[in-house]
Amino acid sequence: MQTTHLSKLDLECVTITHPFHPLFDRSLQVLKSKKVNGVRLYSVQLGEDVIAVQESWTDRNPAFSPQASNTTLFVLPSTLVELVDLLKAIQRS
Repeated sequence: MQTTHLSKLDLECVTITHPFHPLFDRSLQVLKSKKVNGVRLYSVQLGEDVIAVQESWTDRNPAFSPQASNTTLFVLPSTLVELVDLLKAIQRS
């Protein structure tokens, strides 16, 4: 396990970007980071508590792209139209 303590100058925040995380879109102050079994974890301040957050859940995820996250659709509009049609059909029966 590698632990990296951040100096006062390096204290930063991470933003939770995982869409199903209860802290989605919250920015939290990073206190330290460590790598456990190849997974980067950040110890972050949450009120009076300190919690661990996986890097892959944050804006520091190497695969994260702010531009992509703003334009990515989880559901296509055509799928929503099909869903409306299905619900109307169910109502009629």
